[in-house]
Amino acid sequence: MPARSTRRSRSTPPRHEAWHASPSPDVGPSEHGPTQDIGAGPHGTRVTFPIVGGSFEGDRLRGTVLPGGDDWTIKRPDGIIDLDLRVTLETDDGALIHMTFEGMRDDGAPGGPYFPPRRVSRLPWRSTPS
Repeated sequence: MPARSTRRSRSTPPRHEAWHASPSPDVGPSEHGPTQDIGAGPHGTRVTFPIVGGSFEGDRLRGTVLPGGDDWTIKRPDGIIDLDLRVTLETDDGALIHMTFEGMRDDGAPGGPYFPPRRVSRLPWRSTPS
């Protein structure tokens, strides 16, 4: 009899098709913690930008971006920057929302890669970076 796996299967939670707020995390030079330059590795240069606050507001949700989130980046040799951002939001009524998203962008250097903006879905946050 074959060995039985002890790993639990993971199910993907249902995705909600409507975002009821537009986040505007404060990640400018004076709103994030000290940049952590991890250094070069086999896939590119790693840099972490600690997120220390911000706010979000929409028709049905509003609140703050809590300290403790991070924006992990890898700048690849081809000029593409891989993004991995994780934050915790707190709504005005005290609910906590863990938000994570990944993406990529070009570094803006002349002659570098460029992702023309295009809409690939009726959902505005599901499109290529601009």
